[in-house]
Parts: sequence; C-alpha cells; structure tokens
Amino acid sequence: MPRKDVERVVHSLSAEFLDVKDEAEVEASMEQVPQDLGSEVAANKLLGKLCECKESQRGSLIQLMLLLIDKNRILEKDLRAQTQLVFESLEDIVVDVPHVYENFAFAMAVLLRTNALDFAWFQAEARSVLREEQPFTRLLSAVFRAYDVDRLAPWSWDLVTSAKDVLFVAHRDKNPKAFMDFVENHQLWATYVEPLSAKIVEQARLAH
Repeated sequence: MPRKDVERVVHSLSAEFLDVKDEAEVEASMEQVPQDLGSEVAANKLLGKLCECKESQRGSLIQLMLLLIDKNRILEKDLRAQTQLVFESLEDIVVDVPHVYENFAFAMAVLLRTNALDFAWFQAEARSVLREEQPFTRLLSAVFRAYDVDRLAPWSWDLVTSAKDVLFVAHRDKNPKAFMDFVENHQLWATYVEPLSAKIVEQARLAH
C-alpha cells in the first residue's frame, strides 16, 4: 500500500476517533495497512496532531495513541524516532503554535507514566537536541507539570528516580550555590525546572 494511502487511513481514523471512540473500528482500519509503515505514519501523524491540537482534543488523541501502542500498531522504534523529530522541530513550531510545549508535554507525560517511553532516554535525547538551556528547561518543566496533573500528585520524585542514569531535578532554589554544593557532594546531575516542590530536595537528602 502506498504511503499516501496509509496517511489517508490514519487521518480518517483519527478524525473519526475524535467524534466516536470506536476502538474496534480503529483496529479494523489499521489492519488494512502494513505494520511497519502503518506504525511510522501513525506515530508521525498523531504526534503532529497532538502538537497543534486544541486542548479539548488532546485527551482523545492521547487515548488513540495509547490504544495503537497497546495493539502494537505503533512500535517503540517509531515512537522514539518520531519523538526525536518533534524535539528538532519544537522551536520552529512554537512560532505558530505557542502552546506546542504544553501539548507535547501532556503526551510525553502519559507515555512516560505508561512506560511507553523511558525517562532516561527522553531526558538524554531532549538534551542532545535542545542544546540551549531555555527550550530544554521549558520542555522538562512542562513535562513535569503535565505528569503531576495527570497522576493528581504534587511532585515528580517517582519519575525522577525511574531514570537509569544518575539524575536529579529540583525547583529553583533561593540559594543556588548551597544546592549545587549538595548536588556535587552527592555526585548528582542537576537540572533546574519549574515549578517543582521543594519536597523533592528533602526526599533527595533522605535518599542520600
């Protein structure tokens, strides 16, 4: 099946899912397309829609993406590859879509919570692409806020400690030097993000 036809199928099923959440229809539609090409196209198109969608559409699009992942219609390799492409495009998209960071962050928070993506990989890839501190911090801040809202929790310590690499994330401290001394003494890698609770700092002290 040509790529254009696969794109047409994905566009149609995503539009229909926004109106009628018929999971059986989604599965039937995806059975028409080759798995590898369908996975790549679905990951590309859904992440693209999620970046630019209205807030009212965001939940349904995320639900559709989770469904396709669960049914192996979006494979991890394609999810990672398309996520990397969004990293590379964020600063361009934000010019026309000011809320792109928030939209993308909500999608990423759910994918991290469900372990569809690994946080250590996410952080490392974001850092490698978003080399300027401002966009990198903006993205991580948005992800942590979305993650906390999604699980109805006031802080993100469990997400931080799920990383395989040595990682520490904390709210901006009134005394940065004292905090950085603490980080250095405990051999922690620190990125300041907002608005995380100081409770994370307390937990880190208890853990170390």
